[in-house]
Amino acid sequence: MKKTVGLLCVLLVMLVLPGCCISHRWVDATCEEAKHCSKCGKTEGFALGHRWVDATCEEAKHCSACGKTEGEALGHTWQNRTTTAPQTCSTCGATAGEKITCTEIDLEWLKDAGCDPGYFVSFFDNTLISANRKELLFVIYDYNHREVNRIEVFPEGVERIGFFTLSPGDLANSELALLALRYFTDGKCQIWLYDRRGSIIGELTPDMDFSDGRALDFRFMRERRYLMMCYADTDRYGDEVLAIDAETLTLPDLNDVPEPDKLFHEKIQGVKYKEAYVQPTIDNRYTLVEYANGSGWGYIDQYDNEVAIYRHATGFSYHGYALVSDDGKTYDLVDDHLNVVGTNVVSGHDADEKGYGVFLVYDEDDTPHYYMIK
Repeated sequence: MKKTVGLLCVLLVMLVLPGCCISHRWVDATCEEAKHCSKCGKTEGFALGHRWVDATCEEAKHCSACGKTEGEALGHTWQNRTTTAPQTCSTCGATAGEKITCTEIDLEWLKDAGCDPGYFVSFFDNTLISANRKELLFVIYDYNHREVNRIEVFPEGVERIGFFTLSPGDLANSELALLALRYFTDGKCQIWLYDRRGSIIGELTPDMDFSDGRALDFRFMRERRYLMMCYADTDRYGDEVLAIDAETLTLPDLNDVPEPDKLFHEKIQGVKYKEAYVQPTIDNRYTLVEYANGSGWGYIDQYDNEVAIYRHATGFSYHGYALVSDDGKTYDLVDDHLNVVGTNVVSGHDADEKGYGVFLVYDEDDTPHYYMIK
């Protein structure tokens, strides 16, 4: 009896003493906690400690055992894609997208359609505008040779016409693709504005007299918005007589148009350069210029510094690429930072950018070849 009472007393003491268990419920050790009893908190041994894996481009520093993270992923260090490799991370070698492709495209079918394959502008949705000089039409086709629309050049009462095409990327309003200037016998001029599908999106009538036979010429753009027009027989830049607001499709007062970029002052028809073209795909960072003596083409920056000069160079396509040549025989491909992303991409003695990723290149026999670069 005494033994039984003693035993009960011992059990009673164990039950009332804190931290004591008759039977522990052990929880295995983790990276941050030692093996312990979930009931009383008693521990055995030590925490296992994290097994850290260093951060990578895509994953933050983390424990391989429990998954805990610290910090953030490093992020990829992307190298621009080239004609031989897609966009590639210089740290881990991961790739994204596809490499630049340069594919010759057939435009001879335009001749069979009565159009001039040398006069066209291509667009995002695989359509192009070409001139049918025989029938006095501008025709819009898709690349499957199907006619999308046609624009009559000489409607009734028009005695003279002028047309100007705009490549995608030139304007913030990418819908505006074609300007048609129609001069009437009474000296009036009407400007018809078309989108890239050949639909009229605006009609403007400047308050000007053209009865003396003068015509308007499209010179350049300001702020990717204003189309600046001057008389066709004007020799100097800066003598604009008309502006077209491509956003509102109106004719603003010239005093309300922002002042031109200094690159279009003094230099354009100066002693050093005879031509200059703002490059809209790179936010006007560079301007393509041609030496007045015809000895070279190249790019100057916004501070008038010559960045790169070649024997010949094209403007940048909407995809942000240009063809440049030092020998006048083969062309390299540069991106909009003037990094070479393809060497000896095409051969020819002359090249020109023709719109949405399309370049026209003449071979040694003066045969035109058209290349889609994207």
